Amino acid sequence: MIQGGSNDQTEIRAQIEAAYAEFGGAILRFAIRLCGNRDDAEDIVVETFVRAFQNWNEYHGTGSRRAWLFGIAHNATRMARRRRRRSEIQIPDEIEAPQGNAIEWIAIQLAVNELPTKQKESFLLVKGEGLTAREASEALNRPIGTVLSEVFHALRFLRAKLSEKEPATSRSTKICEAEL
Repeated sequence: MIQGGSNDQTEIRAQIEAAYAEFGGAILRFAIRLCGNRDDAEDIVVETFVRAFQNWNEYHGTGSRRAWLFGIAHNATRMARRRRRRSEIQIPDEIEAPQGNAIEWIAIQLAVNELPTKQKESFLLVKGEGLTAREASEALNRPIGTVLSEVFHALRFLRAKLSEKEPATSRSTKICEAEL
């Protein structure tokens, strides 16, 4: 818990607000992709920043603050998943397809939803949210080699899955060709 006077809490509150402004949108996207709906994802974002506020002084500067916050969000998502025990994750309606072919975007989203949970988490953090493998490792509390392996296997699965569809366009294969 946070200790100290109200000045400490005011300073922490300002830091939390800055962290939310910087990372809140990315954490929401991550949570939507894992949960499948905006309501649950918004709850996870709130829970993430409440926990961050309660434990702000426990962060000792090892790793990045961004990875720490994604780690909290990941744990909150896992707890929510345990509570709900949902058997299938739906494509979230809240994520807009980028400019271009919406059918390609849907195919990619469906393929990502088929990934095993650990591969999906690693893939979404590294490829979806742009965390480094090291930051994703910190956020997921997994060895960096495991995260790299999970992203590699996710990419291989997605390439194979997308090539089963209509002849792959350069756009749908480019999403899977990003470097680790």
